[in-house]
Amino acid sequence: LKPYFMKTKNFIYLLLFATMIVVVSCTRDQAIQDQAAVSTSEELQWNPADGIAKYIPKEYKDNIRAEDITRIEKLLRNPKEEVLTSRGNEIHLAAGSTNKLAAAIAAASSGDVIVLDQGDHFESGTITIDKSINIIGYNANYISSGIKSVPDHNFKSAIHITTKGSISSIRGITFKSTETHPGLCIYIDHTIDISVVYNTFENWQYGIVSNASDYGTFVSNTIHCDPSWTAGIISDADGIIFADGHHNQVFKNEVTGGFFAIWTGGSQGICFANNTHHGFLGLILCKVPPGSFQVDGASINTAGSSISWLCTRNVSTDNFLTGYLVIDGSYNNLLQQNKSKNNTNYDYYLVGDSHIFGFFTPKAYNNTVIATSSQIIKDCAENSTIIGGVRVNTSTDPCN
Repeated sequence: LKPYFMKTKNFIYLLLFATMIVVVSCTRDQAIQDQAAVSTSEELQWNPADGIAKYIPKEYKDNIRAEDITRIEKLLRNPKEEVLTSRGNEIHLAAGSTNKLAAAIAAASSGDVIVLDQGDHFESGTITIDKSINIIGYNANYISSGIKSVPDHNFKSAIHITTKGSISSIRGITFKSTETHPGLCIYIDHTIDISVVYNTFENWQYGIVSNASDYGTFVSNTIHCDPSWTAGIISDADGIIFADGHHNQVFKNEVTGGFFAIWTGGSQGICFANNTHHGFLGLILCKVPPGSFQVDGASINTAGSSISWLCTRNVSTDNFLTGYLVIDGSYNNLLQQNKSKNNTNYDYYLVGDSHIFGFFTPKAYNNTVIATSSQIIKDCAENSTIIGGVRVNTSTDPCN
């Protein structure tokens, strides 16, 4: 996506593309009802007290460890639940601390807890987490400076978690910035077992980017993306991005105002009960194009697309394009029992060979959608299985 990210004319092209779809938008007169399908219930009720285990199909249980299911259920049922893998000493940073976190990390041992006490904490530049630690905030604001949106997509991150920082966690912190257009907040770089839970991200271009990292746990974060992409001031603003990586778990996060709210890449992840709204696109299953941007001096060179993700019980509403987009070689994904409402065009769009983003993306294939009876589905991909929903007639609304 680098050409479209970096050139305003391609951003305008994308808006024109979406406008074109509105002109030929699928209506009931243009749609084909799948008479043989068995629709799911219109009422897809779920609340945290229900847990998650019974809602994960058997064939996907192997993609999430039993201990992770237990941990996520505890987090969902009780936000105050402490689920640290190990708990060492506590290091407290008092309110008003300025550039103290790096020294606290240097002084910490594996498993230690760094507590940001209630109030504001100021940090400039990039903080590196290079050991297994837990950073917890109690009504704490992390106020970053020097981490900006940049037009060439050569970003610095506010927090960079390296391979040595595997088995770390960040929770309970509100991430703010003194910059008008802050860039990338948390960058997770070739790690395992990172937990980012119950945090708030205010006005960042990118909330969380996970690169080639496995078994990440992202639960109940609230991400308000920088909305200035709507005016072309910045190229885009995304909530959570996965570039490669395996077995990542995304539960009950809320992303508002994102160009791409949640972008799944890599394989065998679970995207469950997230709420994406008032952006361009809710949930996209896609490949992060290799070299599309750099973080902290290194290029993100993605190897694969979205493979074997389970996306269930999510809610995607009031987005400019569509609720759920499957594109760019994504395959073997299951999207089932998701809600959608007031998206401008389709509820689901499975894309074949296309130039939607101004350059070629190969067809998605072997994906399954289980929809409610009223959801609008445009299927241009190969060998899709569609159960329920209302099919768009691609003779009157052609594939791109």
